[in-house]
Amino acid sequence: MNHRKPLTQRDRSVALLDARYLSWLAHGARVGRHGLAHVVARALDGAGLPSLLLRTYWYSDRDDGLTLDDQTQRLVPNYDADGGASVAAAMASDLLALAQRGACETVVIASDDDRLVGAIEEAKLHGLRVCVLGDEGMSDLSALAEEDASSARLLRQADRRLLIHASALGQGGAGAREASEAWPRVQEMVNAWWLERDPDEAALLQQTLQSSHGLPQDLDRLMLARARAALGRTLDIAEKRQLRNLVREAALADAAPTGDGMPDDEED
Repeated sequence: MNHRKPLTQRDRSVALLDARYLSWLAHGARVGRHGLAHVVARALDGAGLPSLLLRTYWYSDRDDGLTLDDQTQRLVPNYDADGGASVAAAMASDLLALAQRGACETVVIASDDDRLVGAIEEAKLHGLRVCVLGDEGMSDLSALAEEDASSARLLRQADRRLLIHASALGQGGAGAREASEAWPRVQEMVNAWWLERDPDEAALLQQTLQSSHGLPQDLDRLMLARARAALGRTLDIAEKRQLRNLVREAALADAAPTGDGMPDDEED
């Protein structure tokens, strides 16, 4: 009898979980670490990748004081302190260490930060299978790329995309209602930001936006950070789209039309 096949079918896996991102997947609800191993294991099973989950790493700016079996907490600075750079660096470092040491065959990543793309590619070159956790709204990557290019880029880099329901993590109805009530503050923030632009900067940005459907990446990150501060939580995909529309509307409201219909001035 061949006893090796069951071992091959159940690869060893490790999960790297960004608490902020999981809260976003749960529509703003605070996600606790209890039961996360089960959520990850079910997602792997659903993708046809039954696995022995060795450990989960939990990246958060809040020490929950819990000591749970097979879980390691990584304390990182608050996302707004550096735009999530510390979280991405910590996750990338752990991912590369797992790959270089051959500690497992599969890694599940819960993050929307495309700064992990380089580390993911390096881990894949070491033979590691990399899966990225998302929700059903991310199943259409072409549509997602129009709304959230960084998330789409990260998901495309993965070997597998593991899609889960928000109910698996907990619903955030109350948090969503509070965020909806706070949305006028986002509108005020966008309007105030635009009024702060000097004429040359405003004209250049208007020209850029007229020739593009999205926002420049630096501007996108800035506005997302400011909107997070206004709402008190991260934005879901629909809110990100709404924010980007607000920015475009504010910038282009008084922009002069461009095109070939207006002839250039000629010199005698």
